[in-house]
Amino acid sequence: MRTAALLASALLSSGTVPADRPEDLANIKAARSVVAEWDLIDRSVAAGLVSKRYAALMQREARTQLTTTLHAFADPHSPAATAVAGVLRRSEPGPLRKDVATLIRLEHQLEDR
Repeated sequence: MRTAALLASALLSSGTVPADRPEDLANIKAARSVVAEWDLIDRSVAAGLVSKRYAALMQREARTQLTTTLHAFADPHSPAATAVAGVLRRSEPGPLRKDVATLIRLEHQLEDR
């Protein structure tokens, strides 16, 4: 545990941020897709286009898929894994567009390497 704390401290003091790994590109794409669908469901509920029961089922499925994806990341502290964990911590419905944009940006960064 002390080693992990020292490593974290060294990374923070050096300004180094964990990067997403190329092998996580598929996980990032999957997470982006699920978060985008979740955002669409939340917006559809707000507009009265779908029932709350349907939305609850879809949100539960999205949480399940995102949890599976989160556990598949090579580094649980990578930017993409952190973004997915943030979405999973949400307790209230609301826009997820910023989360989708973050995942798209991270996806493009990996594709451009």
